[in-house]
Amino acid sequence: MRQGPLPAARRVRAAAQSVAVRRLAAAAAGCTLVAACAGTIHEGMAKLEGQPLSAIVAKIGAPIDERTIEGKKVYIWGSPNMTQPSGDARCQIRATMNGDLVGSLEYQGDEQLCQHYAARLRP
Repeated sequence: MRQGPLPAARRVRAAAQSVAVRRLAAAAAGCTLVAACAGTIHEGMAKLEGQPLSAIVAKIGAPIDERTIEGKKVYIWGSPNMTQPSGDARCQIRATMNGDLVGSLEYQGDEQLCQHYAARLRP
C-alpha cells in the first residue's frame, strides 16, 4: 500500500468537497439566523397585543402615520407608501387597535429592514 501524498486529482477533489461542505454549513447557519430573527419579530409583536399603544411607542418609537380603517385606529411605523411599487426596500409595522388596546400587529416588507424593529422588540 502506497503511503505519501495523494495524487493531484484526489487532492483537488478533496479540497472541492471541503469547500462545498463549508459553504453548505455557512448557508445553513445563515438560514437559521434569518428564521430566528423573523421568529423574534413575531414573538415581540405578539407580546404587545392586548397592551396599550404606549407600550409599542416605548419599544419602537412614535408612529409615522395614523389612519382609521373600518372604524378602527391603525398606527403605522416604518417606510411610508408601501402600496406604491418601487425598487426601494421597505419595512412597515401596523398596529390595529381594539379600543384603547392593541388588537393585532403585523409587518410587511423587506425582512432585513424589519430586523431594526425586531431588535427593539426583543425583551
